[in-house]
Amino acid sequence: MERILVIEDNWAVSEVIRLYLAKASFEVECVADGQRALERLKEHWDLVILDLMLPGVSGEEICQGIRKESDLPVIMLTAKSTCEDRIAGLVMGADDYIVKPFNPEELVARVHSVLRRSAPKREQREEIIKVPGLILNYTQRRVSAGAQVIDMTPKEFELLWYLAANRNLILTREQIFKRIWPYDDPPNTLRRVDVHINGIRDKLQQAVPGSSYIKTVRGIGYRFEVRS
Repeated sequence: MERILVIEDNWAVSEVIRLYLAKASFEVECVADGQRALERLKEHWDLVILDLMLPGVSGEEICQGIRKESDLPVIMLTAKSTCEDRIAGLVMGADDYIVKPFNPEELVARVHSVLRRSAPKREQREEIIKVPGLILNYTQRRVSAGAQVIDMTPKEFELLWYLAANRNLILTREQIFKRIWPYDDPPNTLRRVDVHINGIRDKLQQAVPGSSYIKTVRGIGYRFEVRS
């Protein structure tokens, strides 16, 4: 299930967006100010719907910050309606620009369209991930620390790769489970994530003593932390 962050300070507008996107089977979260949005953007999202006139940090600043870090799809949703406003938004890095008032069904259609266009970028896979002390090779499905190969089960490798590919982003336990076990829905599903994380941590600690790659984010999930 794709995750969408709605950054909109008008509760009524954000609630309409949330309802229509949820009906279209998206996972949606709404925030009402720019500062809170910056905090939530530290997590993994598939698309952002962004108002420009926000309290605290402006939508323009948020969009510019996103573009410095990633190709995360952004749809601007704003009352700024002149041709100059639209051009400025697209030049700033927005993938689409919608003017208020808007048709919620059209918004959902545009979300689908932007996600389709961005799919090749989002699905492009690194073949090798290098972080201090570790190398992950997806083709060979191998994790190594120097000359030592760390034995991983297939699920452990997939989980570690998912975390490392989204390094420094917070992934919820629900996100991890749905990605690694997409067709399973037994009891204690989230406990399975914790068990596999603990197993991976033990193996990494044995191979790279003193390392602490996978951080627990209490009440949310995990983050693969790489310090620059």
